Amino acid sequence: MSTTSDWKVKTKRYVAFLDILGFKEFVLRHSIHEVYSRLKILNALKPDIDEADYDSELEKRIMFTIMSDSIFIFSKDDTFSNLRYFLTYVKRVMRMAIRKEIPLKGAIAYGTIAVDNEQNLFCGQPIIDAYLLEEDLQYMGVVFHHTFEDPYEKLSDTQYNRISGWIKEVPTPFKYGKRIHLNLNYPVAGSKIYKFSEKVENQRFYSSGDARKYVDNTLEMLILFETHDNKKE
Repeated sequence: MSTTSDWKVKTKRYVAFLDILGFKEFVLRHSIHEVYSRLKILNALKPDIDEADYDSELEKRIMFTIMSDSIFIFSKDDTFSNLRYFLTYVKRVMRMAIRKEIPLKGAIAYGTIAVDNEQNLFCGQPIIDAYLLEEDLQYMGVVFHHTFEDPYEKLSDTQYNRISGWIKEVPTPFKYGKRIHLNLNYPVAGSKIYKFSEKVENQRFYSSGDARKYVDNTLEMLILFETHDNKKE
């Protein structure tokens, strides 16, 4: 999607790693045709040029790439304006996934990352940080790695107020219990969460056992997103 010819290859930037829940089991239970069709849907998660609030600047500020069942989203750099574009983009991808009933979960990290789109090379510790944190997460959402907290805390009051509603610090379900973490409030601006709860609830009908906890945890998190207010110290 992105026009990255004027990007620095190595610089501080943000990365989101998003992965499909239960994809390995899906592969085992479905034909290659169904698996391929499901992966093609991932391309449709990109913000649509026909959306009313589509901003062509996204194509210059964000890079979206798919590797198998995983999505990587990179910001151009770590300026505040590009952080806003980055968070806007990730929110839209998550909203599209919920609407299409594709169970995604992921994490966002920050630091020096090499992005060489021409040679299809991407590397840096933040990519690993995001991957490992996503593995631990237990709901359909996006959590922030602690590397994000320092630049977030250093935002000016004006900058903070422009994005604080997009980020919620709440008890978050991980493999070994709940921990207070920053989470991306992706339903925000989604027209009263766009009946996201109903879309998540639908996934209960084709999940069982351990997989259902993701549905329950996600429904709880959606309620927290609606009711919790952040306060900057």
